[in-house]
Amino acid sequence: MRSMLKAQTSAAHTRVDQAISGLCLTDRRQYLTFLRTHQLAYRALLAALPRRNWVTTLVADVLKTLDADIAALDADGPALPMISCTEPLHHLGVAYVICGSHFGKNVLRKRWSRSGDTQMQAAGQYLSSDLLAKGWQHWLRELDGLRDPPRDFHKLGLDADRTFEMFCDCLLVVKQWEHADAAA
Repeated sequence: MRSMLKAQTSAAHTRVDQAISGLCLTDRRQYLTFLRTHQLAYRALLAALPRRNWVTTLVADVLKTLDADIAALDADGPALPMISCTEPLHHLGVAYVICGSHFGKNVLRKRWSRSGDTQMQAAGQYLSSDLLAKGWQHWLRELDGLRDPPRDFHKLGLDADRTFEMFCDCLLVVKQWEHADAAA
């Protein structure tokens, strides 16, 4: 099932990886773009999950780390706009994306750690957190407990794809918002 999901979401996953990897995490402005992108996406995901479960709890906990990191950078300005999904997302599709991101987060944390900016180093709760790694283990256990493939596998895959796309959309929204804020 994991290999089917990986194949189904590969194009969207590649787009997100390329977009996020293009940010220089040792540059304060670009690191803030990274954090705001994730903050916006996690807010939207929290609203898009249909019911309270371990994934909604995880999303809320990760959102707290992002909020703390942004506050540590003394980032001010108007609030980011909210984006939303038109229909609820399958919690396992969301979990596949966010929990799986802990693998890439290790690479990003190494890049970020090269910054000599002490304020940026104080804004590392998200990158240093093990919440997503623990979530990945939970996701694997839940996936193993499903019949192969589950009857809602198609929706799970589509919603994983939509979750990847949401991160790309959020990066574009944040960049536009930052550009408009800088011009004001």
